[in-house]
Amino acid sequence: MDAGKSAIGWWTCAGCEVEAELPGIDGLGFLVPCPECGEEMTEQWLWDGAPAHSAA
Repeated sequence: MDAGKSAIGWWTCAGCEVEAELPGIDGLGFLVPCPECGEEMTEQWLWDGAPAHSAA
């Protein structure tokens, strides 16, 4: 993912299994805490959050 691009990630918690849509980060080496229980979350998917533009 290029730096400066807006990305969104879908995260799940290993502890309580809550799911959350959070800003995508380069999480290599960083833990993302669950907003519900504080356990480690795992990024499942990442996509570009910028709106699609049609070529005209």
